[in-house]
Amino acid sequence: MVRAEVEARTGEPASARSKRALLDLLTRPDEAFDVGRAIRGRADHPVLSTVTNAPTAASVLARWQSIEAFGHTKHRTRTLGIADGTLEVEHVCVDGEPIAEAEHQFVWGLLAGLLERWGSPRVEVSSPQRATTTLSWAPRAATLPSQWVESAHVRDAVARILETDVARSWTVAEVAARLGTSPRSLQRSLRSDGSTFSERLQRARLDVAMSLLRADRLSLTEIAFCSGFADQAHFSRVCRKRFDVPPTALKALLDAEA
Repeated sequence: MVRAEVEARTGEPASARSKRALLDLLTRPDEAFDVGRAIRGRADHPVLSTVTNAPTAASVLARWQSIEAFGHTKHRTRTLGIADGTLEVEHVCVDGEPIAEAEHQFVWGLLAGLLERWGSPRVEVSSPQRATTTLSWAPRAATLPSQWVESAHVRDAVARILETDVARSWTVAEVAARLGTSPRSLQRSLRSDGSTFSERLQRARLDVAMSLLRADRLSLTEIAFCSGFADQAHFSRVCRKRFDVPPTALKALLDAEA
């Protein structure tokens, strides 16, 4: 995405350059903000879809921070403060090296683009040329809750809710509220169906992971993130426990079946 945006703005080929070198091609640092913000138009990448499928604006930022941690990047965004409709964020380098102004602006533009893609009709960024900034946004339209279903179908109803956002740290109370029932009633219905809430959540995450493994588009780290696992090691442990093979072997089996 960064390469395509920079090439469009500069007319220079950028295929072999790092992100920092790409941003250096821009004639003005503020152009980096627009390059980052262009991420709002990328609707075809599972990682971006996972980030912006978050329930709140603050959790969009939290998921972006998870990506930084998953990738062990040197540059990180840190949350300094959260209030209604605003986030104060800092952009730092973990080893203390200075960060170029264009890289700050790129990150602030990227976060603004993620919030717009999340659904906010208005996102504003104060002082994007600095290492610390404040993002403010208008709330997105609310979604209607689901309704309670017959106990014979509760497992499927729970699965449908969990599958809408497997990267979310779902609780029994949240899903019960979506279904218009109590946590105790939901747990009782799942038990009568031979299942538990944690089992349904893990199954939903593995289903997404298997789908992404078949698609052959992402790295195992990206698949682990999109599937809601804590990290790639967690994904591998769950995969071994469920299928008796690591993710790489499971992918080979899925490819052989195709």
